[in-house]
Amino acid sequence: MDKHFQELESLAKDICQKEGVALYDIEVKNTRKGMVVAVFLTKINGVKVDDCARVSRSIEQELDRVDLFPGSYFLEVSSAGLERPLKLKKHFVSAINELIRVTWKTDDKTFSHDGILAEVREDDIVLRVDEEQMNIPYKEIRKAKTVFEMKKCNKSQ
Repeated sequence: MDKHFQELESLAKDICQKEGVALYDIEVKNTRKGMVVAVFLTKINGVKVDDCARVSRSIEQELDRVDLFPGSYFLEVSSAGLERPLKLKKHFVSAINELIRVTWKTDDKTFSHDGILAEVREDDIVLRVDEEQMNIPYKEIRKAKTVFEMKKCNKSQ
């Protein structure tokens, strides 16, 4: 992992902890408009706009102080979202008992299923689809994300 990325991750984790949110993910990418540093947050009961603003100000001040990215960059701070990508093992762990969509490839065949993430193990995940359990090795997963389902509410009067 790049030294600059590790410094950014450490800096962002510390700031997030102080601000009462958790760091979910970081993406650093070069785009046509320049370098973009995207920081994704998570928090029990949801990330608010004020959380993003506080974290953004703190990260910007710290990045300017340590001059981690010489020149200009764009900082984007947002919630990981209701349908958040699952890239790292810790992302899968945070989604246990949630509905997820997984796409994986085995023997040149691509599969995609929605199911409840039942377990996260050393080399694979266990996805519960109806009454069946599927073991999917990490090395075969091409894409995974949580799936938001709007629950129907009964209004009683």
